[in-house]
Amino acid sequence: MQTVLRPREYLSKEDFILAAASGRRVLHLGCVGFSDLLSEERVILARQSLHWKLSQVADVVGVDYSAQVVEQYSKLGIFTSIVPGDVQELAKLPLGRRFDVVIAGDIIEHRYTCDRYNAKCVRPPELLSVPVGQVQGGRGACCFI
Repeated sequence: MQTVLRPREYLSKEDFILAAASGRRVLHLGCVGFSDLLSEERVILARQSLHWKLSQVADVVGVDYSAQVVEQYSKLGIFTSIVPGDVQELAKLPLGRRFDVVIAGDIIEHRYTCDRYNAKCVRPPELLSVPVGQVQGGRGACCFI
C-alpha cells in the first residue's frame, strides 16, 4: 500500500514571502516579469505583481535583465528601484547596500546555475524563494538553503 502525503493546510507562497519580507531590506531577483507581453498589458499587470506587493511592505530593490522594461517602468513611475543587470553578476551592480531577504522566485530555471550567483551584497539571508523542480545542471533548491 502506497502512502499519500496530504498537506494539512494550503500555504500561499506569495503570502509567506510578503510576511517574511515585511519591514525588511529585500533584494528581488528577476522581478520584472511579463516581459513577453505588450507594453500596455505589462503595465497593467505590474501593479498586481509580487514586486509591486513587496514594494508596499518592504524596502525593496529589484534586479532584472530586461533593461527596456526596467526603463519603461521607471519612466512611468511604476517601479523606481529596479536595477537593470545580470543577477549572476550582482557584485558588478550598483546596489549600494546589503539585504536581509533575497527572493529569486522565477528565474533560476530559465538559464542560471547555482554556482554562478555572487551574493556578496547579502548577509546571510533569511529567505530565498526558489522554484521547485529541475534546475540547469541538475542542481535544485538545495544549492540555496
